[in-house]
Parts: sequence; structure tokens; C-alpha cells
Amino acid sequence: MKVWITQKKLKSGKTSYFLRWVCPTDCKWKSRRASVEGKATCTDKRLAEREAAKLETELTEGAYRATRRATWDTFTRDYLNKLAGVNREEAERTLAEFHKHFACDVQSITYAMLRRFVQAMRDKGNAAATINKKARYIRAALNEAVELGYLAASPFPRRWTWEPEDRKEIRVITETEQAALLKATTDLYGDQLRAFILTALVTAGRRNELTGLLWDEIDLSEGWVTFKRTKGRKDRRVPLTGDALEAVRALRLNLSIVRDDGPFTSLYWTVNPQWEKVRDSADVGDVTIHDLRRTAITRWALGGVAMPIVQRLAGHAKIATTVAYYTRIDDNEARAALARATA
Repeated sequence: MKVWITQKKLKSGKTSYFLRWVCPTDCKWKSRRASVEGKATCTDKRLAEREAAKLETELTEGAYRATRRATWDTFTRDYLNKLAGVNREEAERTLAEFHKHFACDVQSITYAMLRRFVQAMRDKGNAAATINKKARYIRAALNEAVELGYLAASPFPRRWTWEPEDRKEIRVITETEQAALLKATTDLYGDQLRAFILTALVTAGRRNELTGLLWDEIDLSEGWVTFKRTKGRKDRRVPLTGDALEAVRALRLNLSIVRDDGPFTSLYWTVNPQWEKVRDSADVGDVTIHDLRRTAITRWALGGVAMPIVQRLAGHAKIATTVAYYTRIDDNEARAALARATA
């Protein structure tokens, strides 16, 4: 099976190289740019020859897979079907944002588009961590497009310049700040948001895990919550105790203020603006909803819960993630913990 190398003269005076061959599946001529990661054109003949030799081997050995056209909707649907929970929602938003910028199909995506999208996120004021997270979703989607046969090679290069991230100090809510938040919540929005905050502080549930929680995933008699729509796509069972358990029980007895499918499902679209007003009213600074999760995990660690158990309850794949990003223990707290352990 022969692969020919064709060329095209660019305005810059350089020569761009393409591959041309007969597809063994439909016996039609196919053509594509010689794939060079991170560049819109291939101007190196040696690289084109290397790519042609590789393609010839695939054609001869029967390992060649013909690419097929797909609309943007088909491509995103096929990719998102492999995801679940928070990952699926965030990936869907990221791909929709990318498509809003360029309105192209997956076969038309170039490295230049990826870079322009990053610049657009910078101009929009996205944090470095947010930009990197969105880039990872796009990279994963393009890799899946290759596996699905929509692309011969991903335009997302292996050597990608990631945005430099500043490690943000872990914010743990104090008892005084918690009391102020709960008071402001009760005054502004009542029992449902108060129960949401209390539940986050004892279960370390993420925002989307909590707003997706259903009544049949809560054991009110024994005090357990089972998160099923998790970031890691694995069910996570966490104790529900104290004031949080009583607050959720009260909601179950008063379905007039919540939906009958779950205690916090009606907060999905409103919890962020409500939280901002509560935070401003309580005057606790830039506390985020995710800081409730960090606070819960830090309290578990300070309370003497073994780190492997903290890791499992938090739903992290590695203890290092729990330690580095979700627990803040100062010197005095470490000394007190050691004194308790050796007493």
C-alpha cells in the first residue's frame, strides 16, 4: 500500500507537506496534512516521510482506521457518554464554550484555535487553575475523537505550556465564622440553605454532589449519605451526624420548602448567588462553598481520624491530594495532635 507525499507552497515561501493514499475500506482517495503536534502545517519533509512510512505500515498490516466525519453535537455526545457526575457537567460546559468561540466541527480544530481559546479565557479573567482544567477537558475530548475515528491525530500537542498556578492557601472556616454564616443563612434564606451548609461541613460533599443528592440516597435513621454523582465516578458513603442530620430530617418532614426528589436539588441554580449574599452579610471574607469541604476534611484530620479513612471519606484517589490541597494544620495543632496520640 503506497502513500504519496504532496506539497503546497505557502505565502511565507515555505513548503507544506500532505499525505495522499487510497483508503482500503472504500477505495477512495484520502488526503491529510502530515501530523506535527502543535503546528498548523508541516514544513519538514523528513517528518512527512516518517509519517508516510508509518501510515504505509498501518495500511499494509491492516491496522489503519479510516476517519469519519461527525457533527459537533455527535462528537460531544459520544465523548460525554463516557463521563458522569461533576466531570461530565464541567466537560460539557467547557466544550460548549469552545464551540461558541469557533463554531467548527472537530476535524477543523487546530492548535491555533486552542491557543486563541486560552487567550480568550485569560481576557475573560479566568484563573490559571480554571484555564488548565478546561484545557485538560479539551485535550481528553480530542484524544477520544482519535479513538472514535473522528481524527487521525489530536491537534493538542504533548508539549503544552500550562498556565502557572499559584498555590492558594487552604481556607478553613472557624467556629465563629460558621456561626455567623449560619445566622446570616437563616435570616436570609431559611432552613434549606442552612441544612445545605451543615451537611457540607460534616460530609465534605462538593456543591454538585449535594445538589444532586436524592432522598433514597440518605439514611435518616442510621445517619448516612451515599454520594453517587461524584467527581471520581465512584459511590462514596459518608456519615451524616449532629445538627446536619437533624436539619435534613426537618426538611424531610416539611416538603413544602424542598422538592420531593432530594433535599437540595432545587438549589442547583441558586446556591451560588445565595452563598455570595450570605457570605457578604456574615462578613467572613472570600470564603467559597468549596471551603466548606476543605473545612470538613481538615476537621476530620485534626479530630484524629486516620488519614487513609479521611482519604476514603473525601473520595480522593491519593492521600497526597488530601494532604496537599484539603488540610491545613498549623504547628500548634500538630503539637496538640501529637500530644493526644502519645498520651
